[in-house]
Amino acid sequence: MTLQALVRKFLKTRSIHCFTFRREGNPEDYKKDFDTRNLHALCVIEPVEENSVEVRMYSTGPVDQDIQRYISRQISYEVEQQRLQSYNIPRLRKSWMT
Repeated sequence: MTLQALVRKFLKTRSIHCFTFRREGNPEDYKKDFDTRNLHALCVIEPVEENSVEVRMYSTGPVDQDIQRYISRQISYEVEQQRLQSYNIPRLRKSWMT
């Protein structure tokens, strides 16, 4: 599963927020055009190592650090689970699934 697929799995659109995913574009351009793009926040997720990601959030208002940490931890957890699954070790798989 790709990083983008993992993020989409975790960040699902709900009635109170809508996520739009883009793989292209400069984050600085998105930040300049929040109003014209009808955006409230921008979450940039970039791989920094083989099995970890960096999450940065920008918003039209203050971004709660707890929310940023929560998203970062959840995405990192999903990346780690994907890495563990790739080893295809039955006992390892059972231990983290329970």
